[in-house]
Amino acid sequence: MGFQHLDQKGKNNRAYKHGMSCTPTWNSWNGMLRRVNGKDRCSYLYVGIKVCKRWCVFSKFLADMGERPKGKTLDRYPNGRGDYKPSNCRWATPK
Repeated sequence: MGFQHLDQKGKNNRAYKHGMSCTPTWNSWNGMLRRVNGKDRCSYLYVGIKVCKRWCVFSKFLADMGERPKGKTLDRYPNGRGDYKPSNCRWATPK
C-alpha cells in the first residue's frame, strides 16, 4: 500500500504522513475518533459507541471506506446505531 514509507536505511518511518491530513476523508475519520473519545461537544463517550481497532489507523479506515465522496458524510448504517466498523458504516447524504 502507498502509505508505508521506508527511510534511507530501509526501515519504516513512523513519522511519515499519509498526505491526507485535513482532507474531507481525514476530517470524517478524525471527527469519528473525537466523538468516540469524548473530545467533541457531540461526544459518544458515555453511550458505549466504539471504533473498531482497525480503524484507529487512518490508512486502514481509508482502505475500507475509500475517499469520502463530495457531499457525503460518515453514516452508521442501517439504523444509526452500533460501533464504527466496516460492516456498519457507509458514506451517505447528510440528513
